[in-house]
Amino acid sequence: MTNKLDTTKLRLTYYLKNKGIKIQKFLSDTGIKRGFLDSDKMEISVNDENLAKIFACYSDISPIWLITGNGPMLKEDSSNSELDEVSKNYKQIAEAQERLITSLEKQIERLEAELAKRDAQMGGDAGCAGADMSETA
Repeated sequence: MTNKLDTTKLRLTYYLKNKGIKIQKFLSDTGIKRGFLDSDKMEISVNDENLAKIFACYSDISPIWLITGNGPMLKEDSSNSELDEVSKNYKQIAEAQERLITSLEKQIERLEAELAKRDAQMGGDAGCAGADMSETA
């Protein structure tokens, strides 16, 4: 005995019944010709063009389930988890940038202090004295 959901078309009719979608509405939504889901054509495979039409109109159906019968009938809501992951990644990047900026600011302060110390050791006017010497030469 075969499973009642052995074919793509049987799984599709199961999906439509589960979602409360009438076959006429399905055919109208997808543009697939009348007779596609007739009982005498349920064993005939579904071509790529019709699969594309189905997935374009019914984005919640799992392509893996419809084609193979494996997995859940409906796509898992991964959009929220993907958004959370992207948000988490951006937050980590922002935190890393903040740490880098803080580190660079400290380095700038240290270098400015070192420069001021060297200027003070040289009398503070080393740059101007050098300019004066070039003018006299």
